[in-house]
Amino acid sequence: MIRVPRKSAVLLGASEGGVSATQLSAQFEAAGLSSVQWLDAQSPLRVGVDGGVASWRSLELVPELAVGDWDSLASPDQALAGVPHRVNLPTEKDQSDLRAALEETLSFGVEDWLCFGVTGGRPDHHLATVQELSLWSGRKGAGRVRAWDELAQYVFLSEGSVPGNLGIPQGQIFSVFPMSEDVRISLSGASYSLENFRLPPGSRGLSNRVENAFGASIHVQQGRVVVVIPSKLA
Repeated sequence: MIRVPRKSAVLLGASEGGVSATQLSAQFEAAGLSSVQWLDAQSPLRVGVDGGVASWRSLELVPELAVGDWDSLASPDQALAGVPHRVNLPTEKDQSDLRAALEETLSFGVEDWLCFGVTGGRPDHHLATVQELSLWSGRKGAGRVRAWDELAQYVFLSEGSVPGNLGIPQGQIFSVFPMSEDVRISLSGASYSLENFRLPPGSRGLSNRVENAFGASIHVQQGRVVVVIPSKLA
């Protein structure tokens, strides 16, 4: 089947315990997607990462691409019915279902990735996902890589990322953590602004705050970082 090119992809996973339609709708709102109808208007590539296929079904939508070993689906045949592009993975493998799904999106020409239900849940899965998405942001030609869960938004940036505004309101707390060695960043519009600063591992980038009414801007001159924006703190 022909793979229609798309610029952006929305990936739904199923973190430990599952993600309800109500939770997904709330996360879409936090992402500025307004409503599920945005998916029809903007037509991003809908991707179900294993149990994320059921998450799409809970929204009464069918993913266009499904990738996984289906160990998180109670009834795989039923959940996968009507999915036009399906990639079956072995249960024993050396990379996560998410990583495989990200790689599959490249055949659609995707440049921006919005992920829901892939963080949170089991701590080891959460940490693996954060590292995986950070590595993905460092790919040549990668655009925006972002993830949302009930507790936070995660923005993954690298030295190849276009410098810009984080898009969060004045007064919002955020933290910046290095995800590679020898990280240098510049940060403006925040309580603690920086200029070509070497960000070390640890708590140096913890709990900053947007001071400028126009928001805070970040430029990664070297390495990779993750910006964590807590959803329940102002």
